[in-house]
Amino acid sequence: MNSLSQTLTLMLENRLALWLNKAADLDAGLYLVGGCLRDALIGIPGKDLDLVCDRAKDFSRQLAARHNAAWIPMEKDPALPNYRVVRRDNPEEALDITQMHGSTINEDLLRRDFSINALAAQVETASGRLWRIIDPVQGRADLEKKIIRQVGPNSLADDPLRILRAFRFAAQLGGFEIEPETLNCAGRFAPDLANISGERIRTELFLLLNFKNSLAQIKIMDSRRILDAFLPAIIPLRGLEQNTYHHLDAWEHTLCAFENCEAILASLKTHLADCALEVEDYLNQANRRAVLKLGVLLHDVGKPATMKRDPDSGRISFHGHEQAGIEPVQQTALRLRLSNIEEKLLLLIAAEHLHAQVLLDEKVKEKTRLKWYGQYGQDSVIVLLAAMADILAKAGPSAPREIQQKKATAAASAIKDFYGRIQAVLSAPPLVTGQDLKDMGLTPGPDFARILDTLRLAQNAGELADKPAALKMAKRLAGSKSSKKAGC
Repeated sequence: MNSLSQTLTLMLENRLALWLNKAADLDAGLYLVGGCLRDALIGIPGKDLDLVCDRAKDFSRQLAARHNAAWIPMEKDPALPNYRVVRRDNPEEALDITQMHGSTINEDLLRRDFSINALAAQVETASGRLWRIIDPVQGRADLEKKIIRQVGPNSLADDPLRILRAFRFAAQLGGFEIEPETLNCAGRFAPDLANISGERIRTELFLLLNFKNSLAQIKIMDSRRILDAFLPAIIPLRGLEQNTYHHLDAWEHTLCAFENCEAILASLKTHLADCALEVEDYLNQANRRAVLKLGVLLHDVGKPATMKRDPDSGRISFHGHEQAGIEPVQQTALRLRLSNIEEKLLLLIAAEHLHAQVLLDEKVKEKTRLKWYGQYGQDSVIVLLAAMADILAKAGPSAPREIQQKKATAAASAIKDFYGRIQAVLSAPPLVTGQDLKDMGLTPGPDFARILDTLRLAQNAGELADKPAALKMAKRLAGSKSSKKAGC
């Protein structure tokens, strides 16, 4: 095993030994494969342990029984059953054991996606010791050259999702490039991605978008029209002329906004100071980081349907493009099988990214801003981040750079204000509850809700000092409504 560093070899063997010390009599023909071996060869400690053997089901079940571990069959693909064995005392420590695909390990490896993943190391079942590396398609040489190359000429055609995996690996491994012929095949078979399930595409796309620098891969995918197969809403943006607030066409503007978004996320501390950690925590949940980037890619998809050119001045407008973008964004969410939370956030970015910029104007009343924050809560943060990226992507004659920088700073200040002040205001208990209104003799209904909403907004704006003041306002509102009904 001289191809692995001595330290990483020892780490892998020690982890395997913990599992295999009770399996000396199990004859399985065991091999270590997958990302942990690939990563170890380039000096990266791996997390997962992936094994293949010719009796995966029996071996994994017996191994789980001997360690009193959880045995989880994952047999979605009948041709390639996989079994996970998880320690009950440490769920982070697990083995994924897959049935060997073919009669030999070489046959198995030749069915894989890329040469850098078509590597195996024989495992001694009694000790966990790693023996020779099996490398039928020169994967180690490609690792040294930092090349992503398909195993065979039909690898991408056999499973077009591997096209996305190629770009994901390029972003994940850093400095790796897709080999030219593999890239040509990716472009050739990209339309076949339309036949891949949305769940599988979403998984790979989100993995790609979660890396810090996915822009380079997005641009290469765009140049080969690979994005079109699963994001068809972006197609009409290419070459779409914009108004004087922009210096780029609609799609180039979108890519610029995406670049800004990644730059902002890479330097949150610079932009957001003490609340950067809170924003990081928010983005690290429910795939929000990936949803934000996807939202930026889709934020202007309503523009083609709303473009108008004034016949006299030639001025271009896109009035209502935010609302027009809702349907194509919904279609994208449906195509990718996004969760309810992911779809909600994606639609929020499309619908509110421009409104959020309007709210940054100094002339906007505090109560108006608070109403918006109250409606969306912490999710207002993801919209403001998208708005910052959008603002910084405008540099037309009507959008001087210094003005855009000022607006972007205002967006950052709005996020800081949310965490520093507004979040506490919104979470404060209401001065008046529904029970208080019932005690006043009011009956639940539309007016009831209207009064509570008005009181909450006044409380958030600091217009009510205490409960007596709030009750007084409630009586006035109730009386005003009663008077209007009596007048009718």
